[in-house]
Amino acid sequence: MDEDGPASYVSMGGLNTEQIKEVVLEQMKGVIGRISKLLLRYHGRRVRSTDSVSLLFLRFLEVELSDLSELLRELPLPDRDGSYYIKSVIMPDWLEKQSNLATDLWNELYNHKQAGAIGCFCRTTTRIPFSNLFQLKKFLQDVPSIVESSCRYNHLLLADDDEITSSRMTSPLQPHPYVETEAGRKPLVGVHGALGHKVLRWFMDDHKCDTVKIISMVGPVGVGKTAIAMEVYRRLQSRGSGKGNVLCCATAKASRWPDMKKLLLHILSQIDERAALAPASIDELEQLIQKISECLQDRRYLIVIDDIWKISDWDIIKKAFPRNNQGSRIVITTRIRNTACWCCSCFFGLVHEVKPLGEVDSKMLLFRKAFGCEVEHPPENFRQVCTEILRRCEGIPLFIDGMAGWLQEQQQEMQQNSYYNMEDVPQLLQIFEQALSPTYDDLPHIMKVLVLSMSMLPECYMFETDTLQYKWEFEDLIEVNRHYVGQIEEIYIEITDIQYLEVIEILLYELINRNIITPVANWEGPTQREDWVDFTLTHRLEEGCQYKVNYFMLQFLASKSADKGFACTSGWLTSVERLNKHNEKPRRIALHRTDPDIENFLNTRDLSHTRSLAISGTVDGVALEKFIHLIILDLEGWQSLKDEDLSLICNKGMFLLKYLSLRKTSVSRLPPEIRKLLVLHTLVASHTQISELPIEVCELQELHSLDLRSTKIRHLPEYIWKVPSLETLLVGGDRVYCDQTISELPEGTSDRTSLTTLDTVDLSECSAGVVESLSRLRLLKVLCIRWSFRQCTDPRVQEALCSCIQRWEFLQSLTIHCGLGCPMEFLACLTNPLPCRDLGKFKVTGGRFVSLPRWFQGLDRLTSIEITVCRLEQEDVRILTSMHPLKCLVLGLHFVPEQEIVIDREGFRLLRRLSVCCRVPWLTFSQEAMPFLTYLELKIGGGPGSEGRIPSGLGNLGRLWELALYYNAWYTNNTNVKNIVDAVRKGVAEHHNTINLVINGIEDEEEYVQEAGDGVAVINRIQENSENHQEAEEDVVRATGSQSEIEIVGAPKLYDESTASQDSRWYPEDGH
Repeated sequence: MDEDGPASYVSMGGLNTEQIKEVVLEQMKGVIGRISKLLLRYHGRRVRSTDSVSLLFLRFLEVELSDLSELLRELPLPDRDGSYYIKSVIMPDWLEKQSNLATDLWNELYNHKQAGAIGCFCRTTTRIPFSNLFQLKKFLQDVPSIVESSCRYNHLLLADDDEITSSRMTSPLQPHPYVETEAGRKPLVGVHGALGHKVLRWFMDDHKCDTVKIISMVGPVGVGKTAIAMEVYRRLQSRGSGKGNVLCCATAKASRWPDMKKLLLHILSQIDERAALAPASIDELEQLIQKISECLQDRRYLIVIDDIWKISDWDIIKKAFPRNNQGSRIVITTRIRNTACWCCSCFFGLVHEVKPLGEVDSKMLLFRKAFGCEVEHPPENFRQVCTEILRRCEGIPLFIDGMAGWLQEQQQEMQQNSYYNMEDVPQLLQIFEQALSPTYDDLPHIMKVLVLSMSMLPECYMFETDTLQYKWEFEDLIEVNRHYVGQIEEIYIEITDIQYLEVIEILLYELINRNIITPVANWEGPTQREDWVDFTLTHRLEEGCQYKVNYFMLQFLASKSADKGFACTSGWLTSVERLNKHNEKPRRIALHRTDPDIENFLNTRDLSHTRSLAISGTVDGVALEKFIHLIILDLEGWQSLKDEDLSLICNKGMFLLKYLSLRKTSVSRLPPEIRKLLVLHTLVASHTQISELPIEVCELQELHSLDLRSTKIRHLPEYIWKVPSLETLLVGGDRVYCDQTISELPEGTSDRTSLTTLDTVDLSECSAGVVESLSRLRLLKVLCIRWSFRQCTDPRVQEALCSCIQRWEFLQSLTIHCGLGCPMEFLACLTNPLPCRDLGKFKVTGGRFVSLPRWFQGLDRLTSIEITVCRLEQEDVRILTSMHPLKCLVLGLHFVPEQEIVIDREGFRLLRRLSVCCRVPWLTFSQEAMPFLTYLELKIGGGPGSEGRIPSGLGNLGRLWELALYYNAWYTNNTNVKNIVDAVRKGVAEHHNTINLVINGIEDEEEYVQEAGDGVAVINRIQENSENHQEAEEDVVRATGSQSEIEIVGAPKLYDESTASQDSRWYPEDGH
């Protein structure tokens, strides 16, 4: 760069990555030198208050660019084949951005020099660079965005060499520690709960189907997939051959990098010893596949393939297994959901998600190994430790077994009466680290940094996906500026077809797919591989669903982050001391637990380099004023936060701050100094004691998202509409019907507001004028409101709401929560078609329509509907079934249908979730109806008993996986309820899938016993003790007249009166 002139952008054409890096370093050297001279010049000078931020920015630039230059000199360029995308696309693009940034900074500094040479040199008129507020904000946005790139952490994207070498070894499947072996047979703890009698019976049944059956065991690491697979293997092996054919058995372990030839030779050696004696004669992989296929062609075989990772590996292995009609069985295990689905797609298959152990089984497993006997309670001095260990393990057998072994060692070393200190419980055992490493190493490059960023989450923290989305966005950890953002399996994501946040959403789905984050509630994913692309590109993450990271996975990520210098978290601060020098200037710090090393750590680090800080719990003694260059400050749940601390944050010049979370703190006010947070993008103040919104919020020119849910604010000030960039305003409470919500809106809505999301605002007491003023929110996309019965009968308010809906042409989601039974027929009078052609979600809770609004048929993008109608006429059914994009339907029927509702093969072609709330759901599903439906929910009530008015045709729902049935406990003995429950049980029992039947929130284990030609008899007995089955067996013999062997399964109670009370809101009752 010329000291005496402006700079121009450098063309990088024809330069390789190394040469581009050298150019950037030279440019950075010139900029840093100029900044250092300026800072020296202004040192000790008095500057105008308006220039103080510019001076702070110059100091930040000197620190940031010097740090970046040092990093670039040491940053190795990826040279592995797997990192070609990073080397050839992302890295050059990142370097080019740095070059352009250096040019812009140089020119701004040069312009300042020229202005200084022409103008006066008096102190009072000296112009500091970046004094223009508009240009300063631009640089405040650009500099952190460019500097904090995923390429900055290139060294994190490469797996360890020793791991890759070891993972390429193919080894035979070894007996699991919990599997019954010939040497010592111990019962497999929790096998029936983890596998389920229905799944086991489906897989082991030889009479209904002779075709090849495959079952894919999927679940997170250590959940017991291998143990259960070997238990199934043992049971089938013990039953021997069928139809006079010899049973061929083989097991093999695939791993991440299997040597396919060795794996197949290992299988061949178990099914044909003579062929395996001369493996050298089989040179080609195809010949080996053909040899195995020939050996198995006319034989009944049983194969277990453990730990499959890649779809491409299965596509090779499956060729060796012929589709004969001998009742053959294949069992596979995998950690990846879509791999499990794909493996089942080519055979008659079932994906079985292995669940963690329950509380009783977890205690049994821990106490059995740790203390060597069947005990209900551990020794008194270990009771507290055991409780904490069970909480951390979350029912995962691998973790329970490992911690039991550690407990056993401690018990031998300790004196009998001494109590164990909780602080001495290890955070992560080496065996856990070894088990979790492959999950991390197998991630696509783009996702490794994202996963490491989750190490900053608190333990046992349940979060919604928005939390991660915002943080990933603000830290610019995802590169989406070129043609591809990365590769997930075989799926490339083109940014020309997808928005930035949708890219983040797809990456979140991949974390769920790999069982790195797990939903707290049941997650409904695709059932087949071919659905996965469509599912991730067209589905939003489930509304309101919360997710979590397992405790030991979180500790593994924290350990890995400390090792790589990515983040420093409490509990791993001592390990940071001995690690690389990047931790001397930590970029991310998370303090969620009291740690004696916190004070020393913070006092010995240069905290001006920290960009993200998270504090929660009882942590104390953190001097927030030292963190002057933060981008993300997450103080959710920090018990020590006071109002004075918040004032300190605003006054100490945190001019880079984009994300500030005060959620679940005792803060009672927002200080006026909040206006000093120049580029604040997101302010989360939910679940605080704040009762008033200061007018200074209007001065936050870059504020896009404001969360005021469950605060003491009851009235929104008029100036809220004057926040220029505000797009998302959240003002509801935790529940739909909650007093902690905004109850009054100002009438002065601005036409210039950029608001796109308003959720959940209480309009129940608002006048027609206030409702009408919402029509000025022309850009509104998402709206959720509370409505009252009075407003449903007031023509002026009705007209005001209808007028608004007619004007919101960009509306995508409309939710109205109103009182039970509110007449909503006035909405049916809206013009057809509606201006909001992009409406994808329509939801009305509590209120009811006479019939289905006719304007539904004009909306060709509606994917989710929740509505209650008095009657469902044939025309209504026609409209619903013709809505091809519909994927979720929650339908309430106020009156009992007078004729059956038939759903044929032409309707609901993409529907995945169906919920029907009706006392007598007279539904008939025709053959091939709703081919994508995976979840069916029926909420029933008391009514006149009629054998014909029952759900029928469940067997025609080919992909149904779960059926939930709900009714009020008061109607347990009602004839109508009994008929429907029996019909549903029969349909589930006869279905070719192993459907998970849930009755009143409890999984139903009640069995149907069927004899050929004699129909179905129900064992209508629910037993507390599952081991005492003699009485139930006698009932079965009397019912069927059969003396054949019948396995009787105990069942839990169908309902709990504490959870199914008489006033449960969602039960359809007689009075409706």
